[in-house]
Amino acid sequence: MTRRAPIVLALCATVLGCKPDPAKSVKIVAPAPAPPAAQAVLPPWQPEFCSLPPEDSAGSSNFVAKGKCAFHHEGNAKCRGLTDDFHVMVVRKAAAEATVSVYINVEHYKGAGKYDGAQMFLTFQNGENYYYWGGDSLHITVTPGEKSVILTPYKLEAQPPNTGTELVSGTFVCGALLDLNKAANPHG
Repeated sequence: MTRRAPIVLALCATVLGCKPDPAKSVKIVAPAPAPPAAQAVLPPWQPEFCSLPPEDSAGSSNFVAKGKCAFHHEGNAKCRGLTDDFHVMVVRKAAAEATVSVYINVEHYKGAGKYDGAQMFLTFQNGENYYYWGGDSLHITVTPGEKSVILTPYKLEAQPPNTGTELVSGTFVCGALLDLNKAANPHG
């Protein structure tokens, strides 16, 4: 019995000396769901947002937007053909620090000619308030030498939370080379 005594003593000490594992009685609960993220609420659209002051410089363009952000533009546009894209951009100052911008992107560009499926965005931005209309099936013609872009009438749809449509048409005359490094931030 002397050989078994240490083993029996160790076994008894283990059984009697150990308390039940408290972790077995703890119930793990899923964390509470996070509250939904607050969505920015745009102030109601005001027609005077697109009451633009006179253009900074004269030009030969004849672009018209009719709808919530109605305006006429005659200044030259900034344009650039690069690899398989052709870009057109116009930025107009609005009241205070606000801007109205027009951006066109022709995918699969191969030089002067007619294109279907061009993308166009018309935007109004005043601080963090950003309203825009867009479309991706615009029919345009790029004239020889990339001197101008002719748009057939096209209805741009508002992007949420904005509402309404803009009917755009006309011609942009290319007067300057578009600097793509500043295109994302037209203010420089």
